[in-house]
Amino acid sequence: MIYNHGSRAGHEREERPFAFVGEMLSKSSSFVVIVPERRGYGRSEGAPFSEEIGQDKGPRFVNRLEQEADDVVAAAEFAKTLPYVDGTRREGAAQIRIPLLGMVAENDRTTQAVKAVVEEAQKHGGNTKLIVYPAFTPREKGDVAPGHMIFSVQGARLWERDVHEFLAAHLTAQN
Repeated sequence: MIYNHGSRAGHEREERPFAFVGEMLSKSSSFVVIVPERRGYGRSEGAPFSEEIGQDKGPRFVNRLEQEADDVVAAAEFAKTLPYVDGTRREGAAQIRIPLLGMVAENDRTTQAVKAVVEEAQKHGGNTKLIVYPAFTPREKGDVAPGHMIFSVQGARLWERDVHEFLAAHLTAQN
């Protein structure tokens, strides 16, 4: 399982490991969890998204998204090299029609985008679930919408159970 995150305007080069996500997902399951920092963030290589792309929505934007997708694939390939990872079970992933869990707080700047993605997947027969949490007010203010902070360690207790239930329902071992 790869938890891909990284954006944090103005603090791109600060390391902010999401260790709590890896610990949360691996403590009650047999999943290997990789939580890389996206290209251009923390100690990863490359320029931060805002420096490389800015407001451009053309070829540079598309190229950057393709590079970030390649990074996720590279993380999956790396995981297969680890001695405690059963790489043979990953081949079954090609047969999965991936269930989608969309989670967002009412006061996040991405609320409408998350809803739109889930709705679009539903239109095409996707197995989806959308959870819109009440407005979230973090103890520590950041440079992002307050609702986005629900996915920091401050809000993890609010959505942890939902993630575990979703994974239990959709990622059962296949023999």
